[in-house]
Amino acid sequence: KAELPYEDQLVNEAEQFHLWVIEGGDALKKRFPVEKTNLNVLIVPDATNYKTRKVRILNGSHTALCPISILAGIETVRESMEDQDTMEFLAQTLSQEIIPTLSLPKPELEQFAADVLDRFRNPFIKHYWMSISLNSMSKFETRVLPSLLTYQKTKGELPKRLTFSLAATIAFYEGYRGADKLEIKDNEDIMALYSEAWQLFDGDDASYQQVVQKVLAYEANWKMDLNQIPGLSQAVTNYLTLIERQGMREALKTIIS
Repeated sequence: KAELPYEDQLVNEAEQFHLWVIEGGDALKKRFPVEKTNLNVLIVPDATNYKTRKVRILNGSHTALCPISILAGIETVRESMEDQDTMEFLAQTLSQEIIPTLSLPKPELEQFAADVLDRFRNPFIKHYWMSISLNSMSKFETRVLPSLLTYQKTKGELPKRLTFSLAATIAFYEGYRGADKLEIKDNEDIMALYSEAWQLFDGDDASYQQVVQKVLAYEANWKMDLNQIPGLSQAVTNYLTLIERQGMREALKTIIS
């Protein structure tokens, strides 16, 4: 307010990053010649790829890293960006498993990912992972699973970091970080699913497979039986066992090494 010659009652705070993608053609560009400015506004025939980029890179990063950060004892997004292990995991996931599944030019995708990481480092925002964890199952299905499935289909193998994140999600829904109980919030059917799934665990490593298969078979969330994806059930089981037996921090170091 000190910089203005008047008192503006409508002043609002915002991040420096901005992007506005508008569907339209040449006629709109003539009426609204935004390309003549330095604003990050794009007029494109089809915004689908930009929507997909936003969901898979920005939202997907949040969702993939959320259970890992929580189980590693990290409270906020910014703290995860300052932690060597979680930052390395996210950087590898973006560059090696998410960006390769998208159709926009690679330099554009890499710049958008870099902008996202800068936003996550914002020192003025204290974004708690437990708040982000609300409805993690449905978020994983819409934000992360498409990248996992596209990678598997195009590369002929599973993306290990996104698969690890799925295992971390299952571990998170067990409801504990060490001896501390986590206050998990989700729909009743999801909470019931995990209550039933974790009751299948009897302390033996072999029973982790039963937990995983129960969760992956829940078509009401996944829109399919994920046990049908070749190798996914076993890979998730292996990672879940690693997390449960060694703890998230040591398991994470194994994945990023």
